[in-house]
Amino acid sequence: MPVVSTLSPQLGALLHADPGEQVADLDEQMLIRLLRDSGVLVFRDFPASPEVFQSLTERFSSEFLQHGISNRPQLKEGDNYTNLANIGQFPLILHSEMSYFPVSPQLLWFYCVTPAESNGETTLCDGSELLSRMTREHVAFFRQRRLMYTYPTPEGESGFFGRFSPDDVNHRLQAESSFEYRRCPTAEIMDHLSSFYPASVAENLRPLLLSRADNFDPVVFPSMLMVKYITPAIRRTRLSEKEAFVNSAIQFFPNKRFHSLIYDETGAKLDASMMAELLELAEECTYAHPWQEGDMVMIDNTRVLHGRREFQDTRRTIQTRMSMANFD
Repeated sequence: MPVVSTLSPQLGALLHADPGEQVADLDEQMLIRLLRDSGVLVFRDFPASPEVFQSLTERFSSEFLQHGISNRPQLKEGDNYTNLANIGQFPLILHSEMSYFPVSPQLLWFYCVTPAESNGETTLCDGSELLSRMTREHVAFFRQRRLMYTYPTPEGESGFFGRFSPDDVNHRLQAESSFEYRRCPTAEIMDHLSSFYPASVAENLRPLLLSRADNFDPVVFPSMLMVKYITPAIRRTRLSEKEAFVNSAIQFFPNKRFHSLIYDETGAKLDASMMAELLELAEECTYAHPWQEGDMVMIDNTRVLHGRREFQDTRRTIQTRMSMANFD
């Protein structure tokens, strides 16, 4: 049996292998109970390889998802679901993976092939703990106003829309009234903004689109998708009875690339002072995981936010997979 300890007072279980113990030897129900209780499992000192990592993820998954971000190359021929974690050495703000999209993973997986020589920790924050620390006023706001993610994106290109075809999304979400998209000719996208988005949103998106016009060449991208997704910021976690503040709001809002893409459901901008307070509060209950070679991590993406500390070592290699759980 592995030695189990906690990652931090707020979340996580660290499983140290006994000599000769394989991750495949671990009892499934024990691991599910630990994940339900702690939100994150770290497997350390087990024999690890890309094949072991893939096998571990398949053991607990019914379906795998592909990320829409094009700078995450596939790592294995014949396997479309193992990717490098985000390219670059910059920090990443806490977020729930693909929470801007109605088909988002329930489980998030990481495998450390090579840690950075220093820094580069993956940050983890229990969204249930964060919710318990929020002021009554902020909790009331997010219960009354859902989030609205907005993003025009070239059709046929990966990106915010993911690697799902629009028709596939339509088929999977026939009863989903809070997700809308519209196709329009790229050359006419400015004309369609105000007819699809609230006026305040359209006005804020206009300069963003104008600045990226060269990327949306009508010859290269003849059509665009305008996407609007409205979803609660506070959601019930899948495995526990808890609620959690689990979304991408505190990632999108301060990020210059994304800040024009998130609003409340009325189309009003989120209050800057509120978001700054939430980011500071999240940092107070964040655990920064120092990677060791061979670490494998299983995260409840419906409860736990994750991010990354900045680092300089370009050898850092973290593989990632995303999936839907095959257990309740």
